[in-house]
Amino acid sequence: MLKKRLSTEMISFFNYLRIYIRSNYFVSSLNTNFVLSTFFEKGQYVIHQIQTQYEPHVDLGRSKIRRTLFCGTDDIQMSVGFFPIQTTTNVYSRAIWIKPTPNISTVNGFYAGCLPLEAILLSTLDCLYQQQCIQLLIDSFPNLTQVFRFI
Repeated sequence: MLKKRLSTEMISFFNYLRIYIRSNYFVSSLNTNFVLSTFFEKGQYVIHQIQTQYEPHVDLGRSKIRRTLFCGTDDIQMSVGFFPIQTTTNVYSRAIWIKPTPNISTVNGFYAGCLPLEAILLSTLDCLYQQQCIQLLIDSFPNLTQVFRFI
C-alpha cells in the first residue's frame, strides 16, 4: 500500500512539474524547448526566440499528413542520434528537430524530449550495457576516454 501511494505521489509531482515548467515557458539551459539568440542589427542588440518544433510525416497510404508539433504545447520525444553538424547561424533552422534517418546511428535507450527531465524519465540507458554502443560513444567523443583515466 505504501509503495503504491509513494509511486502515485511521485508521478503526480512530476506531472505537476512538467505542467508548471511548460505553462510558464521556462527555457531549458540546453535549448531543447526554446532557442534564444542575440544578434546585432541596425545598431542595437535584438533577441530572437522560437519554440523548438518537429514535423513528423505520418503516412496514411497515399496521403501524408504534416502537422507541426511545438514544445510549448506538445510532448515531443524521439531517439537520440548522431546528426551532422549544422554550421548555420539561422536561429530558425536550429529550432527544428530532425527525425533520425536509417543512415544515422542512434543511441539505444537514450531519448530526447522538450525538457531534460522528460528525456531522463523516458530513457532506459540500454546503450551503457552494450559493447558496440559504448564503442560508438567512444568513437564519437574521443575525449571521453580521458575522463576514465582519472577515475
